[in-house]
Amino acid sequence: MLYCHIYTNVIAHSLVYHYELYLNYKLKNYEIDFTKGRKYLKENRGLSDETIDYFFKTGNLALVNKKTKDGYEEKVIVFKYLDEEKT
Repeated sequence: MLYCHIYTNVIAHSLVYHYELYLNYKLKNYEIDFTKGRKYLKENRGLSDETIDYFFKTGNLALVNKKTKDGYEEKVIVFKYLDEEKT
């Protein structure tokens, strides 16, 4: 399972509490071929093929179809964080 980690510290009565919130990645079923994502990152954002390949091969990049409630659809590049178990 893939999670995003959000860290926050809360200070109460001179004690620091650390909270870790896990967000479940729900876009796996919407992932599509990464060809257009690669083209955008290379041509519009200036990333090298080596950089794109590294993050894509390690599972940290995806291209998904995002659809809004009113039916508008667009392609979105997702930068993922994998936990130590690569899940």
